[in-house]
Amino acid sequence: MSSQIEHLILAAVLTDLDFGKKYVPHLRPVYFSSVAGAAILMDVAYRLVANYGSALSLEQVQIELKARRGDPEAIQDARELAADLYELAEEPPPNASWLADRTVEFIDRERQRYLMEEMAFARDEGGDIMPFVKELSTPLVIEEEIEGFDSTAPDFVSRLADFNLNNILIPFEDEDLNKMCGGIRPGTLGVICTGTNVGKSLTLQHFTAGYLRQGRNVLYFSGELKAGSVANRILANLTGTSVDLIKKMPQGEIASIWSGVAGKIGRMVIHDYGTGTGNVTMFRSYIEQLHNRTEFKPDVIVVDHIQNCKPTGNATGLNLYQSYGLVAKELRQLAQEMDIPVWSAAQANRQGQNGRLDLTNIGDSLQIVQDADTVLMMWRDESLPDYVHVSVPKRREAGSRGEAMFVMDTARMTLFQLDAGARMAVEDALQKNKNEKPKKSAKKNAPVFDIDRLGAVQ
Repeated sequence: MSSQIEHLILAAVLTDLDFGKKYVPHLRPVYFSSVAGAAILMDVAYRLVANYGSALSLEQVQIELKARRGDPEAIQDARELAADLYELAEEPPPNASWLADRTVEFIDRERQRYLMEEMAFARDEGGDIMPFVKELSTPLVIEEEIEGFDSTAPDFVSRLADFNLNNILIPFEDEDLNKMCGGIRPGTLGVICTGTNVGKSLTLQHFTAGYLRQGRNVLYFSGELKAGSVANRILANLTGTSVDLIKKMPQGEIASIWSGVAGKIGRMVIHDYGTGTGNVTMFRSYIEQLHNRTEFKPDVIVVDHIQNCKPTGNATGLNLYQSYGLVAKELRQLAQEMDIPVWSAAQANRQGQNGRLDLTNIGDSLQIVQDADTVLMMWRDESLPDYVHVSVPKRREAGSRGEAMFVMDTARMTLFQLDAGARMAVEDALQKNKNEKPKKSAKKNAPVFDIDRLGAVQ
């Protein structure tokens, strides 16, 4: 199996420019030492891919190998291997997501093996092992290439105009949220942070229903609830029907309320995964399969939630801080790669379970804050359990703006804005509750013991 994977990876490096640019920086020639001629061929491919912006032809590779100095037998092995690989490339290509998964696994495995061997050799020779220790402790992250803008290029202005035309904010349905952050842009990551049972999933489902009403397609990955439970909740929001009532409806009644919204909204696909098993590679593979089978293309992706996911590749040795930070980074990479927004959520830490939240209250990893483009904080007031406060402490584009309060309708899985009168009434009630809280009694002076009095026996 290992030899087959190496052949497929090498064939893709030689014939697929995008694949080569993405993975060649992480593929050391020594990783291919088990296949005759592969290490030499990879060394040649590394230099050619780095220097030329086109896929390599067999003729180019053969000329480079023919001019190469070294062991004639090893070079001949490389030439024969190259011919075999170009024949392999003419066959139907493997599933791109499958090959990407196997390539990441291969790089991760061979990288660890190589570094451990080099570290052992350096130790035996009395050399410095710290460079190898440092690389071993650094998680493997394979960045997606994002095309830039060259001001001297003839299409600079047209591409910039096209970018601005498509890089528009996708608004919320809620006016107060739009006032605070305007919406979310394609290619960015939004994160909702709340304490336990405040409404992370409900808010993600409320956003989903809002995007559907705008005619947008939404792909919802759930590591929290079964897909059917998420569908019930979103249908409750779309139709204004109690979710508990929907659960008890026979098929005919569900069809009746669904017919009232079907055809008027975007398309929704919900996929659940086992808690702690989901990762971006799995999501990417599912998206590709969905597109190949049904031509579905999401406008927004929702992942519920970060702490129910794991990083791509081997996460052995990573603590929670590193692990969840890496998940957030990979979700943002997915958003950039697909040029659509990704929404997710994060649990607040122990200090953020009660009262107002800020960016230091995101549980397990402040790296989540660093990679998120938009962060929404939500918390309840213990005296008004049906209301939630929402703030936007981070908005990468233009800073945070204000705070709002919503009614959380858990029966219909929706958030309601408060009009001016209701907001004033709630604020008055909050102030009244604060004023009526019993004041702590003043501290009494500590008793003075005989031993402390002037003249006491010492």
